Amino acid sequence: MKICIYSYPNSIAPSYYDVIDAAVKYGIKYVETITERELEEPDVEFAKKLYAYASERGVSFNCVSVFAKITIENYENDVARLKKFVDVAEALHSPYIHHTIVPGFKEFDYADKVKDMFDNGVKGVSEIVEYARSKGITALYEPQGFLFNGVENIEKLLHLIG
Repeated sequence: MKICIYSYPNSIAPSYYDVIDAAVKYGIKYVETITERELEEPDVEFAKKLYAYASERGVSFNCVSVFAKITIENYENDVARLKKFVDVAEALHSPYIHHTIVPGFKEFDYADKVKDMFDNGVKGVSEIVEYARSKGITALYEPQGFLFNGVENIEKLLHLIG
């Protein structure tokens, strides 16, 4: 069994370097990053430096997790951003990237847009999966968010993206 810490910089560990130090202190060998602090936006150069720092201390990155909204009308912007996070995953030597497809709908009225939003999600996920594959990275998804909740909807998504 491999123990991983899903963590992010906070008041106790203000940077990702501190997260790595905490992982070493507690004997944790794997870290999953999220979109916070130095990685709130994709920064490949930072990721390369962080990888070197972690690697010297025997810590690896098992996943890069990203908050995204790729079902909205201008989903192309988030797809472009996610591709840059795939590049971050590559710089961190992470085998996986995980991102939300749609986290929630409180900020907009969606009742009349469900089909378009589902279609955008399928297009966006397809692009990310293909781009990640080209880099040797696996994109991970879970049945989360209104449109993709449950086994049936996630299976439909997986069938549509091939």
